Amino acid sequence: MKTSNCHYLGHISKTVGTDGGLSVFFKAGLTFDHTELESIFIMIDGKLVPFFIEDISMRAKDDQAVIWLEDIDSVEKARELSRHDIYIDSVQQLSDKADKEITYQEVTGYTVCDIDERYIGKVEQIIYHPGNPLLSIDAGGKEILIPIAEELILKVDHERKSICIDPPGGLLDLNA
Repeated sequence: MKTSNCHYLGHISKTVGTDGGLSVFFKAGLTFDHTELESIFIMIDGKLVPFFIEDISMRAKDDQAVIWLEDIDSVEKARELSRHDIYIDSVQQLSDKADKEITYQEVTGYTVCDIDERYIGKVEQIIYHPGNPLLSIDAGGKEILIPIAEELILKVDHERKSICIDPPGGLLDLNA
């Protein structure tokens, strides 16, 4: 597996308990349904090594969790994985996601249109602000920031590499 086929999730900070639990810190601004994670990749000696998740327990902060991995059942085994970066396979983990889901999917370069299929621009990047991730859209040399919110994003079509939004009146003119 190559990092170009994966998305960075965060890092393992330390062991937890005596049964192989690992404390994980996720990338700031990352939102996802942790119940759908089946596996992760851990960067070990420059290579992505797959691990199946047995259990995951989210902490009070959305960017922290404790995970238990298959075959990692002791402090000693868990300690070997501490301070390593973790990744997710973008294709595998997105295969069952809803059409509106943006989480993990690389949307840079996607075309953005409104509900009437009028072209707005292309996604330049996702800006991760805590609790308020934004799409940065290049609209003919002008930057437009759109909150990644369920009520604004109607559909994400990964095959066509397009996003359909329904912005409230005036939102597209804020940065004009």
